[in-house]
Amino acid sequence: MAFFVRGATRGDGVTGEDVTQNLKTISSLPLKMRAGKGKAIPSFIEIRGEVYIETESFRKLNIRRIEEGEEPFANPRNAAAGSLRQLDSRITAHRPLSIFLYQAGTSRGVTFGSHWKFYKPCSNGDFPSTH
Repeated sequence: MAFFVRGATRGDGVTGEDVTQNLKTISSLPLKMRAGKGKAIPSFIEIRGEVYIETESFRKLNIRRIEEGEEPFANPRNAAAGSLRQLDSRITAHRPLSIFLYQAGTSRGVTFGSHWKFYKPCSNGDFPSTH
């Protein structure tokens, strides 16, 4: 079994911010990679993804913020990015964040041969993805 170790923002393309604790609050992000029939577990894998807030969840979040006397967020993208960068992960945990994973970066102990061979296990339930 492999475990989620670290998550970071894209930052400037070279160096990003460590947002590990905030990512762990996203319920759709699996924190363990399970082995299955004929499925190898890599000793290391970098998986790229995107954190977002669905439109309806964003609408409800802004209604709640207004009711609590806070300013509404301008748009879902900024709300998601700001939520992920919170210094207090308890705040992040109360935001309706979702994630989809779409690309393998560096990996050791497993090769995929194609994007689809990486992506298919993601869409089979081990990782949230766009399919």
